[in-house]
Amino acid sequence: EEEKEDVNPVTAAIYTGVAYLITVLLLVFPYFLFSNAKIAMVVMLGMTLLIIATYNYYISVAKEVNFRKRFLTMALISLGVAAISFGIGFLAKTWLGISI
Repeated sequence: EEEKEDVNPVTAAIYTGVAYLITVLLLVFPYFLFSNAKIAMVVMLGMTLLIIATYNYYISVAKEVNFRKRFLTMALISLGVAAISFGIGFLAKTWLGISI
């Protein structure tokens, strides 16, 4: 049986916004910490997996769902999208001479 909660949209928006800002700060922090962009990227990817694991642990406990399956799904999607984005950027740099 599913529980229905009365959720205030403003409160939900504030929680979402704060969670988004914290996540973004955690993901860009390695680029301020390390001068080598490759090291910063590896640390950022590790941070990404840690954030996904933390979120999925919370969901698996709160909603009694399988942690491993949910974590692997989210991690593969997130890292897959990151790889595709990186590949598009690499191709743009190589073929079009665009560099940021």
